[in-house]
Amino acid sequence: MPDIKGVRKSVIRPGNGIPLELFTGSKVTFHFKTITLDESRTVIDDSRQMGEPFELLYGRQFKLDIWEQVIPEMTVNELSSFACDKELVLSYPLVSKSIRDHIKKKKDPGAEIVDGSRCCASSSGYGYADLDKLSTDRLGLVFEIELLKVEKHGEYKSEVWQMTPEEKLAALPGYKLEGNKYYQERKYSKAADKYAVALGCIEQLLLKEKPGEPEFKALELKKLPFLLNYSQCKLCLGEYYEAAEHLSTVMEIDPNNVKAYYRRGKANRKLWKMEESRSDFSKATELDPTLQGAVNKELQLIDEIQKDHYQEMKAKYQGKGMFA
Repeated sequence: MPDIKGVRKSVIRPGNGIPLELFTGSKVTFHFKTITLDESRTVIDDSRQMGEPFELLYGRQFKLDIWEQVIPEMTVNELSSFACDKELVLSYPLVSKSIRDHIKKKKDPGAEIVDGSRCCASSSGYGYADLDKLSTDRLGLVFEIELLKVEKHGEYKSEVWQMTPEEKLAALPGYKLEGNKYYQERKYSKAADKYAVALGCIEQLLLKEKPGEPEFKALELKKLPFLLNYSQCKLCLGEYYEAAEHLSTVMEIDPNNVKAYYRRGKANRKLWKMEESRSDFSKATELDPTLQGAVNKELQLIDEIQKDHYQEMKAKYQGKGMFA
C-alpha cells in the first residue's frame, strides 16, 4: 500500500485482489477489532462481539479519518491489521462511544446514554471506563479489519442518519405510502414505524432551521399528516396516552385541526377523561358541523359508560351509606 505516515499494515488473509472503486457515499461494511498498541495488547472493541459489522459511508467526513485512508488499500474479503501511531487515533474514544451507544440503544431503547458532546468536560467522561483510560493514556492502536463488501450510492437503502437533507425530504412520500399500505393491511405497528421514521427525518431537518422562519413553518406543516396517521395507529393498537400526546402536538401546529380533536376525543374517552373527551368532540363539531351525527354517537357512548359506572359503584357501596 502507499505509505501512510504513522501506519504499518500487515495482511493476515488476502482478499479477492480486485481494487476497490470508492466514491463519495459508497457504503463500506466491515468487521473490526481494536487493540492497544502496547505490551498489554488489550482488546478495546470487537464488532463481532457487538453482534454486527460496522457500516462506513465513504467520503462523508467520518470522525476517524484513518479508517477512510486505509480501507481504499484493501480488497473485499481481505483481513489485515493496521498499527497506527497515537496521533492518528486521538478521536477513537469518541468514535467508540458512538458505536457502543448505537448498539446499546438498539438492544434497549430506554437505556441511559451519557451525552458525548460534553464528555471531555464532564466528570462522567465517556461513560465507559476503558475509553476514559484510553483517552488519558493516549496510546497507539491496532485495527484488525475484515472488509466484507462495498456498495455504491444507490445500491443500498439509506438509513435516516445516512441521508443528506435533500434525500430526507425526498423520502417522505415513500414513507407515507409504505405506512398507508401497512395500515390498510391492519399492520398497525409496522405502519406506525414508517410514520415515525418520516417524523424523525422532519425533526432532523427542523434542527437546521430557525423557529418562526418560513422554512421552519413549512416543515412543521409537513409533520401533520404523519402525526395524524401515527396517532391513528396508536389508537388502533390501544396505546391511548401516546395517541393523545401526538394529537395534542398536531393542535399546537394547527389549532383548528378537526381530525385531531375528534381522534383525541376518542383517546380521552378510552383514558376515562370524559370531560376532556366531551370538550374535544364539541370543538370538532364547532369546526365541522357535518360531524354532528358521529359525535352524537360518541357522546351517547360516554353517557352509557358513565351511567354503567355509576350503577356499578351504587351496587358496590349502597349498603355502606355512600349512596342514597
